[in-house]
Amino acid sequence: QLRCHTCGYSRRAPTVCSECGELAFMPLGEGTERLEEWMRLHLPELRFARFDRDMITSQSRLESVLEQFERREIDCLIGTQMLVKGHDFPYVTLVGVVNADLGVNIPDFRAGERWWQQMTQVIGRAGRGDRAGKVVIQTRLPEAAWLQRIDEKLVEDTLNEELKLRKMLQFPPFARWVRFVFSAKKLDRAVAEGERYLSHFQVIEGLQISGPMLCPMERMAGKYRVELLLRDCSRKLLPWVLEPYIARLGGVSGVRMRIDVDPQDMM
Repeated sequence: QLRCHTCGYSRRAPTVCSECGELAFMPLGEGTERLEEWMRLHLPELRFARFDRDMITSQSRLESVLEQFERREIDCLIGTQMLVKGHDFPYVTLVGVVNADLGVNIPDFRAGERWWQQMTQVIGRAGRGDRAGKVVIQTRLPEAAWLQRIDEKLVEDTLNEELKLRKMLQFPPFARWVRFVFSAKKLDRAVAEGERYLSHFQVIEGLQISGPMLCPMERMAGKYRVELLLRDCSRKLLPWVLEPYIARLGGVSGVRMRIDVDPQDMM
């Protein structure tokens, strides 16, 4: 079954491509459920538990699994990003990251930074006690710059390099961005609302505007999503200059508008 954890949509996994009829599907990576099956088969002497949204459905369930792991009633946790932060188990000496590249290739300029933060946090889960820890990272891009910098001693150098790149490209924090996302059940209504706002914003001198265009995650919870991205390299206009325009334009029925100043998520 294919299931989207963002909007809840699910359907049976197809055997052929619905667009072209291609039979040669190429599976990429393994999910936590498949990993659990494989590890139970090859390491039957160990006790496993999955730590993902399918299994951790409540706060009480989350606490129960972590308490069992802390009491060492579970030998290995197999999970998603939920496992990365805030857990301190001194006896953990081995951490594995499967399909690590997925997080660094999404269309968001902060993807590399977030991926590096997560990898740094993952490494910090192992070897917190008296025994040394080991981390194994599965990657198809071993030469990637972010991967070469996963070291606490390189934190300042890593952040400085990222700042240099963003300054050169005039990305935040060296520019102010405002992202408008218009969502509606019908795509043409979301596009029309984006174009309506664009026609008024175009008269503002000093702004760079992209869109309206489909969001990278173009449909969510049954609604199409269209974005309008405004950039201010002087940092003197946004977001203040927009207030009278937004107050005058308002919204239309059936289209939801979200305004994100200095967006942390471009998806």
